[in-house]
Amino acid sequence: MNKTPLDQNVKKTLLQHIKSIIWLLIKFGIALGIIGWIISGHYDEFKMAVQHIDYNWLIAGLLFFAVIQIASAFRWYLLLKIQNIRVSFLETLSLAVQGNFFSLVIPGGSMGGDLVRTSFLLSRTPKGNKLAATSTVFMDRFMGMFGQFSISIVVAIFFIPEIRAMHNTAQVAIVIILIV
Repeated sequence: MNKTPLDQNVKKTLLQHIKSIIWLLIKFGIALGIIGWIISGHYDEFKMAVQHIDYNWLIAGLLFFAVIQIASAFRWYLLLKIQNIRVSFLETLSLAVQGNFFSLVIPGGSMGGDLVRTSFLLSRTPKGNKLAATSTVFMDRFMGMFGQFSISIVVAIFFIPEIRAMHNTAQVAIVIILIV
């Protein structure tokens, strides 16, 4: 009995799905292993922290974190779309979260996450668009920092009385930071 190309494609797709599920389970296992290793060294402190959690603040923090992740991924997704780089929003969100993880884990700060995002994009981008793909990571970083700085300036306006009550050195430092 001969196998048709359709049967082979279905089998290939099924194997790809199984591989992706296994890889996801391996990643979860590694993450749980790291978390377990960290907790095991500080179990008493962890237990006390869990007992004193204010769940309202925990839920609010998780919701804000999720909103920030989704918003930053959407910003990058729009940059990719403008450059005609075909990546789905879920892939963009996944990669943005992975980039944040590697920014925290790889020495060198945010560069680790940017390298991960850039390498993924370069593997998905046809020749001729590689510079555009790389520039979206840089532009996304720039837009994120610009947004944070803008919010800082606006918030600082509301705290002018508190800033004026500070020591002169602190006032000068805050003004210099806001100007820069």
